[in-house]
Formats: sequence, structure tokens, C-alpha cells
Amino acid sequence: MAIRHLKDIHDKLGDEFLNKLLNEYLIVNEKVNGNFFGFKKDITNDSFKFFNKKSEIGYIDKVLSRFYNEPIDYIENLPNETIQKIPSNFYFGLEYISNTTSNMDEYGRLPKNGLILNFIHEIDENGDVVKTIQDKDILDEWSSVLGVEKPPIVFEGKLTDEQRGEILDFVYSPVEKLIENFKTKSFIKHIISVLNKNFNDSFLENSIIRDINGLIFRFYEDDREDPKAKVFLAKVIDPIFKNKIDASLGDKKQNKSQDYTWLIVIDLMNFIESYDVKTIDGWKITGTDYQERYLKFINIIFKSFIDKFKDKYEGLELNKPDFLNSEEFDLNMDLINDPYILDLIKESDTYKEIYKILLNFFRKKRKKSNSPFFDSNMVLQLNLLVDKIKKMLFKEKVFEGFFPTFNEYVGEAGEFIPMTIDGFEKNNRSIAKPKKVNILIGSFQPINLGHIKAIEKLKSKNNLPVVLVSIIKDTPTDSSPFSENSVRKMLNSVEQEYGKLIEKVILLKKGSIDDVLGSLKPAYIPILWGTNRNKMDKYALQLNYLKKRHASIDINKDFKLIEIPKYQSNTEIRKLIKDQNYAEFKRLVPKSVASDFYNLKKEIDGLNESSLNKIQVDSDINNLNESTTETNVEKEKQ
Repeated sequence: MAIRHLKDIHDKLGDEFLNKLLNEYLIVNEKVNGNFFGFKKDITNDSFKFFNKKSEIGYIDKVLSRFYNEPIDYIENLPNETIQKIPSNFYFGLEYISNTTSNMDEYGRLPKNGLILNFIHEIDENGDVVKTIQDKDILDEWSSVLGVEKPPIVFEGKLTDEQRGEILDFVYSPVEKLIENFKTKSFIKHIISVLNKNFNDSFLENSIIRDINGLIFRFYEDDREDPKAKVFLAKVIDPIFKNKIDASLGDKKQNKSQDYTWLIVIDLMNFIESYDVKTIDGWKITGTDYQERYLKFINIIFKSFIDKFKDKYEGLELNKPDFLNSEEFDLNMDLINDPYILDLIKESDTYKEIYKILLNFFRKKRKKSNSPFFDSNMVLQLNLLVDKIKKMLFKEKVFEGFFPTFNEYVGEAGEFIPMTIDGFEKNNRSIAKPKKVNILIGSFQPINLGHIKAIEKLKSKNNLPVVLVSIIKDTPTDSSPFSENSVRKMLNSVEQEYGKLIEKVILLKKGSIDDVLGSLKPAYIPILWGTNRNKMDKYALQLNYLKKRHASIDINKDFKLIEIPKYQSNTEIRKLIKDQNYAEFKRLVPKSVASDFYNLKKEIDGLNESSLNKIQVDSDINNLNESTTETNVEKEKQ
């Protein structure tokens, strides 16, 4: 949570609250623009654990950025006698300021070893905080032991009436008046002189010549060392400095690269979802801990993703803020133990950024995105996928039906097409209550165990039975050689064999959404529509078209399109029939379909004979035409 300005606290919470605060015990620190860095010694040995503001700095964090390399190296290489002095129940909270040109410009000097000690937590064996040490003398002593900068405490104690009055004068003064009064002198230095008349040196300065931008106030309602004590944080920013910052923020343009980042995330989500659990299990990912296994998983995905989408992302430039281009924010190449990955990253800056996105976005859940089109539903899908990856890498059993595929919300990779359609007019016909079902569209030429697996996947989503809708062509072709009667017979047999999965079988001549939905009325309400990747775009466009023209069709608000993987090739099944490989055919189709083998063989043979006859007839016609032409030419010669 952002620290509120002291003036804002007065404006929102009033005089009484502010006056109560100013009577509490107070510690005031100079505001330092650094990054939080924490560490504690492991209770079992002399190794250390390191922390950023949100969590422990793990192996993946270290791969993603070199930012904390220097402070980690420094603490890990403390002299042994120093390490032995550090209690295992101490958690040290510090501020880290990296050794960059911008930081050298902002401060006259950098802190010792880049670190400033702010507080120490005493923790129990369960990791709970039992005491917080913020006493300046104790912190100064530990700063010397660790070889880091002492805390920048300007004031510690209770305010006098004079000091409270000066602070209240600041709070009550209009910003315009403050800016006018402090054009030629530092407002923050004035406040410091009010709090501590003996303060002569600015933190990280040899003298108090350089500007100080702000102060942090910590008000303690109870004993400040009690971890349960209520602490209220506030800040005071120099009005001239704040005015400059506000102006610069007003001129700041939206970074379009953020949108590109989330589009890449969408592509990656779709790509990861294209792999089933069995395939990922086959990769045999091993490692001593989750982070090591996660890195190996990401490396496999990255290689395959770049191989597939190399042309798509060639030439794409992802602009980053200047500070992210510095070496300290670059990948830690030494930790990526895969020569092929390193070659790809070195080949293209875009590939490097995609690798960072992949490594970062799928390791932990997110509360929200910073892109307007990556909405809460999509964040939910991302978080479900993160859960799924963790379960697989932890070798827990994954029930794929529990995780909706990302394609329930989007179509092809890289596009955002909302698939949930609502707002259509209700059909008020007086009929029996319709039954909710899922539907699977296909040609079923012939139906095989891959289709059964797809039916099971659909049912696992919501435990609804599935209606099979077969689209029959008027004229047999190589890809659809079986007649309507043969398909109907096979599907009816399978419906009886898999009665708990299949609700009904429908055969249609046309496969448009209007035709399919019309065939289901009035008995059924479709909830999930399963189809393959090739048909996904077509149906998505039809749905959007229906929505735009406000078609009067009854679609449930939960209706979604789902891309179903192609588990088995019909082409291969038909080749088995053609080659008279009954044993393999029997293995790949439902039991009730196996007995149709020879009838199906006849239909394929009949189609082949028909094709041969057509070729012969065409050949005869061509020969006749050539003969006629030659005869006419001879006549003309005579």
C-alpha cells in the first residue's frame, strides 16, 4: 500500500485524527529511493535466505534479473566471524541502492556496500515476528557489524508543542503558498531543523547542501518493539519536488509495449494449453526443487514456442524504460544451463523478452493486469494455468476437467474474441424445461476413440452429457467417404455403448451455428460447443455476427466455444480400412463400430472405383475430343 501524504491524511481523516497522531511516539527517516532487501540466516546451517518486498528471492528471480546479485554476494561472503555473530532468529530489513549513474547523480555518495539497515525482526521457530527492533543505537551497532549504512533516522521520540505547531503550519498551508515560500530554500531541510536542531549532515551527503526530497513518519500507538503495535505511516514530500513529479507524470505517455506483452502472454497461454498432461509427463522433468523443475519446463516450452512462432515475432520491438536496459536488470545467463536457450536469447532481443515473459508470468498468481483488454476473466484463466503447472511439476494428479482451457475465452492465439454470448432475446414458447448439454461437432468419418476422449473432456468440464452433431456432405469425398446411413448407424451404436456420456445424435447437411442451434430446440440448451482448431475461427466469427445483428436466438449466458485437441486422425483410420488392417482398426475405434469394418471397406472401395471410372470417362472424353479435333484438321487439309 502506498504511504499517504501528511496533508492528505488531514484532508481525509480530519483535525482530531491528525492531532492524535502527532502526540504518539514518532520515528522520522529521510526518504531514500531504494529497494527493499531482507535476509535471515538458516537455522540449520550458516547459509542465508534473501527477500524482496513481496517474497523470498528464489532461483527464478535470480535468473530473471541480476539486480540483487551484489547485495546477495556481499552477505554470502561476510567474514566467518561476522556470520557466527548473526542470530538465526534475526530478520534484517534493509534498503538497497544499486551502483548506477542515476543513483550517483541523486546522492552525493552511495551507502556502504549499497545497503542501509532499517529494522530487525526477532522471529520465533514458526517464523512469526515476536519483536521489532528500531532503536537507533541497536541498529547503529548492527550496521557496524554488517558493514552497511546506519539507518537515516532524523528524529526519534515525542514531538514538543513547538514541533507540532510547525508541522501543523505545513499541513494547513495551501500548496501554492508553500511553493512560493520555499522557492529559494529547502522545505524538507526546514522541517528537519525543526525536528532536530543538531542535524547538520544529510544522509549520504558530506554536508546538507544537496536537496532532500522527503521524509517518512512512523507513528507508534503502543510499544514500538511490539510486533502487534499499531504503526501509522505518513510522508512529507518537498512541495517543489512534488510539483515537478506531478508535471512529469502528466506528460507521461502510455507504454504500448505493455499491450504487446499481454498479447504475447495470450499466445503463450494458448500454446501451453495445447499440451496435455500425458505429453508433459513424457518430458520426464526432474529437479531437486520446484524452481529447478519449473525452469526446465519453461525451457522446453520456449524452444517449441519460438520454433512455431518465429516468423510471427521477427522484427517486433518491445520498448522498455531506460532503467530496465541497464545490465543489472538483464537475465543472469550463468544460471541458464541450456546452450540452445542461450543461443536463441543472443540471437534476438525479442526472443530474450519473450523468454522473460514466459519465465515470469507462469510461476505465480496475479491479482490483476495493467492492460485493459486482459480482463479479470483472463487473469483467472492465467491463475488456473499457473495452478495446473504447479500440480504437474509437483507430480500431483491433474484433473484436466477442473481447468477450463484458455480457448474457452479466446479463439486463435494472439486474438481476443469473447466467446460468452448473452443479451439475446428469450424464447417464450411454452415448452417443457429444456436440458442443458454440451455439443461436439464433427464429420465422424468414422467415429473413433479419439472422439470418445473428446466427449469425456467436454463432460468433465461441467458434468453435462454431450450431443453429437455430424455434418454430412451431399457427395462422398476422400475425406468423407461414408454415407449418411452408415454414419447414423455408427453413431447410434456408439450412443448405446456410451449412454452415460452421449445424450443424443443429430445429423445435419449444414454446419452453421444457426442450423446447429435450431436442431437442438426446444429440447436442449447448449452450454459448451466443442470443435477443432480449424473450425474455431469460423464459429467465433459467426457468433460475433449474431451478436452484432441481435439475432433472436436463445443462447445461454454461460455458452462458450471450446477448442478440442485432435486426439486421433480420421485419415489414419480410413487408411487402415483401405489397407485391410482390421486389428489396428479394432484397437482405435469403439467396440460397437469394429463390426462395421467390412461395410466401411466396401464404401471406400466403391468411392475409389467411382473415382477411377470418372477418371476413365474423363480420359475417354479427352481422347474423343482429340480424335475429333484431328479429324477436323484432316478435313480442312483436304
